[in-house]
Amino acid sequence: MIHNESNIYFYESSNFWNTWLKYISMPFILIPILITFIDIYQGKTSVDNIIGLIVLNLIFIVTIVLILFIMKLELMITDMAIKFRFFPIHIKYKIINFNEILSYNIKKYKAISEYGGWGIRYNFKKGWAYIISGNVGIQIIKTDGKHILFSTNKIEEFFAILDNKIKSKNKEN
Repeated sequence: MIHNESNIYFYESSNFWNTWLKYISMPFILIPILITFIDIYQGKTSVDNIIGLIVLNLIFIVTIVLILFIMKLELMITDMAIKFRFFPIHIKYKIINFNEILSYNIKKYKAISEYGGWGIRYNFKKGWAYIISGNVGIQIIKTDGKHILFSTNKIEEFFAILDNKIKSKNKEN
């Protein structure tokens, strides 16, 4: 169900470019360039191969930078639901209506050991995780038993607004 709500009480957009992952990606950008220049300097490649290597390096570098820059997790809380998307994997927002939420809490997690890293992750015991950075997120347990974890840099604000919206919906019912 898609809502046409105009009230957004919480919004956060976070991407990998704003995390320490951009520093970890630097060797993947610099090493191919370095290898190409060493090959050129030592005369191991022909002029034809040099152009191909440079083009391949540029494609590789642009791909890494675009992934780090474009991929983002967007979270919002509206009148009736949590909406989220991991762009560009999700073009449209996914929706968790408040009446689908059984419980929610702030949860400390270990991205690598619990979920296998960052991004959209699935653990058979812990459910889905949408992780950009940090080690604290909001864990949602839905009425169908599914678990969803969201990383957020605004943990207290997200939790307070979610708590307020769900409690006010429960009072209405």
